[in-house]
Amino acid sequence: MKVQVGLSHPSTVKWTVYSLAFRKIRGNETSMDGTGTIEWDLQDKDGNLVSNGLYYLRVQVGDDKTTDKIFKVLILR
Repeated sequence: MKVQVGLSHPSTVKWTVYSLAFRKIRGNETSMDGTGTIEWDLQDKDGNLVSNGLYYLRVQVGDDKTTDKIFKVLILR
């Protein structure tokens, strides 16, 4: 799964995937300048493929909590 992110200035982008019960599934942090892409290989932190279902993707730019965005992601194979 890929999500494109557009930034107005260089920033650190942190993304985290949660289950419906808000259990952390996976996350990562990367530096971006301008436009970048967040990629999730649909695996949990142990390398296992996640089950079909609904997940939350939280994207945070820098340390500012006002730039948090939360997306619902439906996985169907």
